[in-house]
Amino acid sequence: MIKPKAILVPTDFSSFSDMALKEAADIAGQYGSKIYLLHVIDESIRIFAVDHPIPEDVILKLVDDAVNSSNERLQREVDAIGEAKSTEVIFDVVIGDPAESILTEQKKLAVDLVVIASHGKTGPAKYLMGSVAERVVRGATCPVLVIKSGKIMNKKEAYEQKLQAQLDEWSAEIEKLKAKADSAAGNAKREYHKTIEELRSMQETASNKLTDLKDAGEDAWEDLKAGITIAWDSLSNALKSAASKFK
Repeated sequence: MIKPKAILVPTDFSSFSDMALKEAADIAGQYGSKIYLLHVIDESIRIFAVDHPIPEDVILKLVDDAVNSSNERLQREVDAIGEAKSTEVIFDVVIGDPAESILTEQKKLAVDLVVIASHGKTGPAKYLMGSVAERVVRGATCPVLVIKSGKIMNKKEAYEQKLQAQLDEWSAEIEKLKAKADSAAGNAKREYHKTIEELRSMQETASNKLTDLKDAGEDAWEDLKAGITIAWDSLSNALKSAASKFK
């Protein structure tokens, strides 16, 4: 087993990259290695400026903002590692072609090991998709440890099961409330049934969110969590309110 003195970890701030960083931190803790944490801002942001009539000062500000934001996120990741392990971590942000930049840093820093995620997010953070990891494996002059995304999929499945169990529980609660509504009389009955319709509409929205989550690929599902949280909180609060009103 290689005993690296210096480890390079490219990150796009995705959960996949977090896994790679955790693995690198474990290795560094075992062998006393130094970690170089690298974020590459894709040079396409500059190409976009050339292809579109955007003032240069606007593009420069966008680049500066991206660099500053990336540095702040890297600092938080370094702080988190420092709280758990006494590992030296140095971070940097560069602009360029992701794979080429990673290989350039690997050679410049003379690292003994690169730990990279095999998949990243879609959109602006897409550079850690498998094709880039493959280019790094082919071009690196040191061993490359590729972290697969299977653990993330297991996390996704566990999240889906948790959400489904909660939906099943809420469905049973709605049926109990409906029974109370059916036994009510007059205006109360009408108001109760109106509330039941609203709850079922919210339940359907939450169920659709869960379906979208199940259909999402391994590189995109975490992007859906914010919308799911809103739908779940809305239904949970509505059920609590209904339960307090139904007599």
